[in-house]
Amino acid sequence: MTKNLAFVVLMFALSAYSFAQLSGQSTPPTDCTAYPASATSLYILPWETGKSYEVWRTITHYSPGNRGVGLYAIDFQMPIGSKIAAAREGTVVAVQESYSDGNGEDLKENLLFIQHADGTVGRYFHLTHDGALVSIGDAVKQGQIIALSGNTGDSTGPHLHFDVQGCGPNLNPNYNRFPCAQTLPLTFRNTEDTPCGLTPNKTYKALDFTPNTEASVREADRSAITQTALDYIAGWYVGDASRIQRALHPEFAKKTINPITMGSELSVISAMSLINQTQAGLGRSILKEKRKKDVTILEISRNIASVKITVFDWIDYLHLARFNGRWVIVNILSEMKEK
Repeated sequence: MTKNLAFVVLMFALSAYSFAQLSGQSTPPTDCTAYPASATSLYILPWETGKSYEVWRTITHYSPGNRGVGLYAIDFQMPIGSKIAAAREGTVVAVQESYSDGNGEDLKENLLFIQHADGTVGRYFHLTHDGALVSIGDAVKQGQIIALSGNTGDSTGPHLHFDVQGCGPNLNPNYNRFPCAQTLPLTFRNTEDTPCGLTPNKTYKALDFTPNTEASVREADRSAITQTALDYIAGWYVGDASRIQRALHPEFAKKTINPITMGSELSVISAMSLINQTQAGLGRSILKEKRKKDVTILEISRNIASVKITVFDWIDYLHLARFNGRWVIVNILSEMKEK
């Protein structure tokens, strides 16, 4: 394993295990700040408009044994043969439809994977026998009927398992291979607002929707970039190391120029150093009334962006990149304000 990949794995592992060290729970508590805004979500519920289905499981997919990669997977109870729609447009990159319903065998589930324009992969599992309605290489539209649900593989009943991984596709038997293994938190814009994600044992109806456009994708990017910037600065203020960690690329560096020395000194800290400083509560020492966090997006260019954050006694210029389906901070150049 390369040094960089090892650090990526470590960063994911830290987020998955940090809660357990504090609480001893087997499933992490819901972190609402991790979920994108429903109104600008690029995803719709993966079934026909007008239909309603119950959520079976969400974050209980978490397993310490695989570093919690399934944390944001969702199970929907569906009778065999229910029509499944593409939650987001993309290209079909994997299809398996040869297994029989009720086989009960792990790694012998029918599936369909769709890769989206940003490299993320939507995964639809437990489809019925011959249940794929599209083929590898097909371009599919958002809302297009792509498959029929089933009960194949290691399944306790007819349902659809849906999740989105940051890259891929990770194919059987390597579903949980890093760096693409981690599932992403999801909201859906064609149902009720779900600021903390979908709720188990609750039924959701798929409402009418307008397919994604270039404008809606840009707005989703702006929302995600702003949220990443807020994860960084708000996490610092309240001592939330998990928010800071989520916001940073593994090779992140923050460089600070001190105006007192007329720019002759440059301090540099790494992602791990900033996470540790946050955990130690350095940001909590700032009085609440001084916790300014003005975020201004300066520019977005496909998979990179620049952002300015004005704080009470310093200014940060952030460089962000889309990394495995998420906007993360790669560099920060910071300058303390003159006293």
